[in-house]
Amino acid sequence: MDLEPGRALRRVRWLSWSSPVLTYAQESILPFYVIHHPVVLTLASFVVTWSLGLWPKFAIILVLSYAITLSLYELCVRRWRFMRTIFGLGPTRARVEPQPALYGA
Repeated sequence: MDLEPGRALRRVRWLSWSSPVLTYAQESILPFYVIHHPVVLTLASFVVTWSLGLWPKFAIILVLSYAITLSLYELCVRRWRFMRTIFGLGPTRARVEPQPALYGA
């Protein structure tokens, strides 16, 4: 195994830029982690009783738990100031509307 010191620094450099997706992911990671556990347990308690194979059950739990967790985060946590505080998120940032350029003024 090659433990080159610069290799880790090159990987960190890939995330040194900012994008809306990366900003959203950074903000949502802790609430998503906290919410997903009860969602997976509740969903799996129902799905495991179905007469399907292992992989279809796994796929159903994976897709539905992701969709439900993301929906709960988006609708119940991210948009409500009280819930944002409970989950340790800061206040929402005000959106800056782009102003039209005035040419010739």
